[in-house]
Amino acid sequence: MTRREILSYSAFLVLMGAGWGITQPFTKIAVSTGYGHFGLVFWQLIIGMVLMGVICALRRVALPLNMRALRLYLILAMIGTVMPNSISYQAAVFLPAGIMSLLISTVPMFAFLIALMLGNDRFRWRRLVGLLFGLIGVLIIVAPAVDLGLNIPVGWAAIYLVTALFYAFEGNYVNKWGTEGLDPFQVMFGASLVGVIVMIPLTFATGQYIAPVWPPAVPQQ
Repeated sequence: MTRREILSYSAFLVLMGAGWGITQPFTKIAVSTGYGHFGLVFWQLIIGMVLMGVICALRRVALPLNMRALRLYLILAMIGTVMPNSISYQAAVFLPAGIMSLLISTVPMFAFLIALMLGNDRFRWRRLVGLLFGLIGVLIIVAPAVDLGLNIPVGWAAIYLVTALFYAFEGNYVNKWGTEGLDPFQVMFGASLVGVIVMIPLTFATGQYIAPVWPPAVPQQ
C-alpha cells in the first residue's frame, strides 16, 4: 500500500468516525421532542432504501429476490437496524450523548469475542490486551461520572450495550456467512426494503408514525 493510499483511507476512516459520532447528538435532538423509536427507525430505513435504490438504478444493478437473498436482507435488517436502533432511540431518552458514544465504542470488544466463538478469528494476546485497555478507558470516563451523581441510569446504560452487541454480531455474520454474492449497495438496498416492510405495521399500530412537515421542525432537520 502506497503512502497516498494510506492517507486516503485514513481520511475516509476519520470522516466515517465523525459521521458516526455526530449521530448521537442528532439522536438526542430527535428523541427529546417525543418522537417514538419505531417512527424514527421507519424513516431511517426509508431514507436508506431510497438512497441505495437510486445508486443501484444508476449502476444498473438488479436486486435479487430469491429466498436466500430475502433471508439475508431480513437478518441484516433485524440485527443491523430494526433491533439495535429501536433500543438506541429508547435509551437516548435517558442517556447523555457523550456516554452513548463511549458505550458504542465497545463494539470491537464484543466483535472479538463473537469472532472467536464463530471461528472467524484466532485468539491473540495482543488484541485482547488492546481491547482491555479500551474497555478500561471507557470505564475510567463512565465510572467517575456515576460517582459524581450525574444523570446516568446504569440500567439504561446496560441496555444500550445490547446495541453494541447487535452491531458486533452483524459484522461477524457477514464475515461468516457472506452476502450471497451481492455487493454492498444491493445488500443495503434489500435490507432497507425488507426493514421498511417490517416496520410499517409496528410504526402505525403503535401510533409512532412521524408525518414530515415543511419547513421541517428542528428534529427533522
